[in-house]
Amino acid sequence: MARIWVPELTEQLLSQELGLSLIGPALDVFGARGVRSRLCARPMRRVLQKRLENPLVEVLLVRTFQPGDNIVVDASNEGLTFAPQKVPQTQTA
Repeated sequence: MARIWVPELTEQLLSQELGLSLIGPALDVFGARGVRSRLCARPMRRVLQKRLENPLVEVLLVRTFQPGDNIVVDASNEGLTFAPQKVPQTQTA
């Protein structure tokens, strides 16, 4: 389910010229917390909103990222981390 909703979030970020990449451990966090119910779509959606979207909005509000950045989401013992990754610009000749 995370693989369905994360691209939607990525599309929303593109309007701000930002990218989004989840590293393996971050995807594992969603798999471990979101699929414990027979109705896995709703619990997974709540987990994504609480653990990814809400913290990401807070980080975006303090302008941690600049247009053109790729936001790399990783997992640590404290939760998800968000780090900017500069995307190299290609030059056309």
